[in-house]
Parts: sequence; C-alpha cells; structure tokens
Amino acid sequence: MDFAWTEEMELVRTTIREFMEREVRPHVAEWDRAGYFPEEIVRCLGDMGFLGITVPERWGGGGASSLEQCVLIEELARVSPSIAITVSVTTGLVCEILHRFGSDEQKKIFLT
Repeated sequence: MDFAWTEEMELVRTTIREFMEREVRPHVAEWDRAGYFPEEIVRCLGDMGFLGITVPERWGGGGASSLEQCVLIEELARVSPSIAITVSVTTGLVCEILHRFGSDEQKKIFLT
C-alpha cells in the first residue's frame, strides 16, 4: 500500500476541516455539556458523501481509499470525538460489512 499523501486526501482534509471549524467547533462544548448529539451534522456529512466514503461508486459511495477514511476520522476527531466515532462506526463497520458481505439487494437498499 502506498502511504504517500494524495490530492484526494488533501481534499478530504480541507473539506472536513473547514466544515467542522465552521459548523461544529462553535457549538461542540455546549453540546457536550448538555449531552446533546448533533444528528443534523451527521446527516449533513452523509449528504456530503462522507458516510459512504469507502463504498464503491457503483453502490452510491465515494470510492475512496482506507487512508482517505483515516484522514476523515482524524479531522472529525480534532473537533468532536463523538462525531468521529459515529462516522467511524458507520463507514468502517456498517458500510464495510454491507459492501463485503451483503447481497446485491441489501446493497441497493442500504448503500445507495
């Protein structure tokens, strides 16, 4: 595996960093104190294509590498570990298991 930094990794880093600084950082301490989880932020990340970042494009995902997924999780965790772990579970467990072991019908329902 080539671990060299790519343009795609930089695009993920820049996009997520700017989003998290703008949409999450101003509120994260208050949300944490209140025990509030910002589902709307996770939905927005999904709308941006990041919840299926490593799912092949054929199934509606981003077709990104595992390294790009790592960059995504790192940038999320810089601002909100709770959002990062939620996205990590979604991309690394749920989407990955469905992609590898799900039937075509399951992929159509849950990944696209």
